[in-house]
Amino acid sequence: MRLRALLLAGLLGATAQAQDFPNKPIKMVVPYAPGGLPDTMTRIIGPKMSESLGQQIVVENRPGAGGISGTEVVARSSADGYTLLIADVGQLAINPHLFKQLPYDPLKDLAPVSLIGSTALFLVLQASGSLRSWTRSASRSSLPSRSSRRGGASSTVASARRSCRSSRD
Repeated sequence: MRLRALLLAGLLGATAQAQDFPNKPIKMVVPYAPGGLPDTMTRIIGPKMSESLGQQIVVENRPGAGGISGTEVVARSSADGYTLLIADVGQLAINPHLFKQLPYDPLKDLAPVSLIGSTALFLVLQASGSLRSWTRSASRSSLPSRSSRRGGASSTVASARRSCRSSRD
């Protein structure tokens, strides 16, 4: 009987504590300089999160060292949910393979919360350059198989052009 009462008290305490969250501003660390895509995405979702949670969201840019500096700040912060990282593949998957030692372990020190967006990267060339000669050369080299499955380098470049044109309209 006492065990049940203790468990119930513990559960009620945890529930009450969870209901108090958030009771102070939440910091979102962007490990890049202001103005780039991660910063822009953060500044778009920040106000919506703030409205939804009823708490201020503070965006803090911590550029440097390929995102390592900002990621370290979050990895070393209290595990209370008040410091979030806007992470990308660099901090989570690439840096651990590029650097022998990192001040954080993405698998042990960080926990995923949500995917907030995805983006495409395009290979482009100067407009007056010879696209035809470039695509011939590229088709002889080893391009990623995903590009060739979609019709080769020229269709990938054409797709990028369409995307650029549509974003101008």
